[in-house]
Amino acid sequence: MLAITHKTHFDVHLPHLGISHPMQFSKVINDNDELTKAIGDDTGIHDDQWTLEELADGKKLDEFWSEVETDIHKDPTWFDFNDDQD
Repeated sequence: MLAITHKTHFDVHLPHLGISHPMQFSKVINDNDELTKAIGDDTGIHDDQWTLEELADGKKLDEFWSEVETDIHKDPTWFDFNDDQD
């Protein structure tokens, strides 16, 4: 398994590019790729209107986690909590 070591100091130096004016992004070119077409053709109704509440809805949280537990019981290999011990 991959071991991750945490460093507290990063010593990264970027080279001086010698540019006197700020860098700018280039214009986006529509090349009619699959993703661009899918985004343009997406006319579905989305729940984009979110409201932040001061307190969480306990009933909805309980329902959500009950579904997660049910999914785990149906397929125990779906997630292994032992891998998340760090």
